[in-house]
Amino acid sequence: MYAEAENYNTMLDMFREAYLKNTLQQRIAAKGNGNCSSDGSPCDTGEVVITMPGTGGGIPGGIWNGGPPPGGCQPYDNCLNPEGPGGTGGGEGNGPSPDGPQLSPCEKLKAQIIDVKFKEKVDELNKYSVLTKKKETGYSESKTGIFTPLNPSASTDTSDGLKIPVTANTKGYIHTHLDDYLNGEFNENGDPIQREPIRMFSPADVNALMTMAGFVTDGNYSELYGTMVSSTGNYTIKFTGAASDIKTGFDQGKWGDDYLQYRKDRQLWSLEKLFLTFLKEKMNVQGIELYKIKSNGTVQKKTLNSENKVDSEDCSQ
Repeated sequence: MYAEAENYNTMLDMFREAYLKNTLQQRIAAKGNGNCSSDGSPCDTGEVVITMPGTGGGIPGGIWNGGPPPGGCQPYDNCLNPEGPGGTGGGEGNGPSPDGPQLSPCEKLKAQIIDVKFKEKVDELNKYSVLTKKKETGYSESKTGIFTPLNPSASTDTSDGLKIPVTANTKGYIHTHLDDYLNGEFNENGDPIQREPIRMFSPADVNALMTMAGFVTDGNYSELYGTMVSSTGNYTIKFTGAASDIKTGFDQGKWGDDYLQYRKDRQLWSLEKLFLTFLKEKMNVQGIELYKIKSNGTVQKKTLNSENKVDSEDCSQ
């Protein structure tokens, strides 16, 4: 493709995103063993055919050479916005490169919570009228700072969640976990059934963040995040691991069922302990860190100590 062609960079970014998406499972399966991508070797995408746009005359087969391509990209404008309204599909990052200064999760979160656009979304979601709905509410954020509403997924016995579509341009997401509510159904005794959502990150939430990490090719995961807003507190998860730590598949219904049962069997545990222990013992996941965003702006890192108790460490001011 002619390097000075119209929309050259956009088309290149689109190809890069398609490549990352089509090889995501291969790269995750490789888990850093050098078979694919982790050592710089390419993953096999299979045959890729790109038909260049043209005006329909003069240059057979869409081959461009010797000058700017005819026709431009106008016939393909619909593919320049694969995320739909609000998305850019560009895939550019706005964070520091791995060779530059790396901000810690604490530093990133302290900057994020005072960002005007992000704070607006937190304030919008952190309302009684929103937290008492029967469907979660949320947004995804692109790497260019555009927030796009998330669509609800189909209700199940264990979830009233959202669909979090992930592309190479996805920076993170923010969403609610709901208060208890009556779902309009009745048990065999005629009593109304109350839904009791877990107001803490779910396996599916972790899966979304891991999928975002799978699109990263330069080892810089610092921009990525997942945020949950609830009446029991606001939390963010960050991925701080390596390519070999990326695992997906936790969006399957079985994981939601197991998580709910895990909670029922441990009613006296805090939700922080529940999540961190399930992450460690059941999901066998490394590299996910949990942070609580307190109402006074303090950011706290939550970890399990050797006695399986939750330690809280304030990020430095």
